[in-house]
Amino acid sequence: MDAKYILNKAQSDDLYTLMKFIHDTLVNNNIPYFICGGTLLGAVRHQGIIPHDDDGDICIFRKDVPKLRRLIPYFDDKGYILEEGKADDNGRPKACTKSKDSCTWFISGKNPDSLGCDVFIMEQDGNKINYADPYWKTADNGGKRCYFDINHIFPLVPYRYGNFYLYGPRNAMLHLNKCYGPDWNSMGQTLYDHRTGEWTKGVKRELSSTDFLTLRPPTSTLDNTLRGVLCNDNQDDCTTYRGEVRERKASKKSSRKASRKVSRKVSKKSSRKASRKASRKASRKASRKASKKSSRKVSKKVSKKVSRKASKKVSKKVSKKVSKKSSRKVSRKY
Repeated sequence: MDAKYILNKAQSDDLYTLMKFIHDTLVNNNIPYFICGGTLLGAVRHQGIIPHDDDGDICIFRKDVPKLRRLIPYFDDKGYILEEGKADDNGRPKACTKSKDSCTWFISGKNPDSLGCDVFIMEQDGNKINYADPYWKTADNGGKRCYFDINHIFPLVPYRYGNFYLYGPRNAMLHLNKCYGPDWNSMGQTLYDHRTGEWTKGVKRELSSTDFLTLRPPTSTLDNTLRGVLCNDNQDDCTTYRGEVRERKASKKSSRKASRKVSRKVSKKSSRKASRKASRKASRKASRKASKKSSRKVSKKVSKKVSRKASKKVSKKVSKKVSKKSSRKVSRKY
């Protein structure tokens, strides 16, 4: 499956700008949110927009819907439409209207061609965090497979998305495995075209190397500020998470300490070994030098002694010979 960008540069810039605006607005108004669907998959697999995706997906909790509703004028002033999806395309009321604050919301630009972001309303159901909207609660790509385990959400952690960060569940891998299958990191699929409002019935295709690229974000959204984790109301999950972080840090520290200790031990052993080796080498060198020197000295001494002895012997022999010759000469004379 070769990378095929279904968005042009202007559209991707608009979507990045919208997601950055949503993040800043919700964080500044104390509304916890987390990315889901294609946006979560894009943040984990591409660190940005998926080449074949065309919208944003976030979740907020049902208790925070009144806060979101109060932000409608603010979004309007900033050039965006924030609306609650209470009616279908034919104007008929949706099933979610029978349950307060359960309908899915939508955020988009005021331009008819603007891309948008779905805001799913979530609620706790035992150990599950599931969709409050009846339609999504029973959908195959909603509450049936893509609900969240409560232990996998908090504390929310920042994920790189283009050139800024968005909040997501602490354990995205397990959720993606459950929602998209264990092959989510090697296969791609387009299910819905938000620009036409139609299901595409796309089939899974193997991703090529270029499919893991992402659309380049605009420089206007650049924000390297890495916010801390976002906890829930009772802070229990953050306490647990921070405890796990401390344990990991302590484990790393202990590992580094043990590594340094072993390194020092090995270094000392190696140093002693090298020292002994050098000492033996120096000793052998010195011994050979001394031996040669001593040998030459002894050799000279012996040579001198032998030379003197030989000289004396020769001298005596010559002396005797001369004496005899001289004696004979005198004897003949007289």
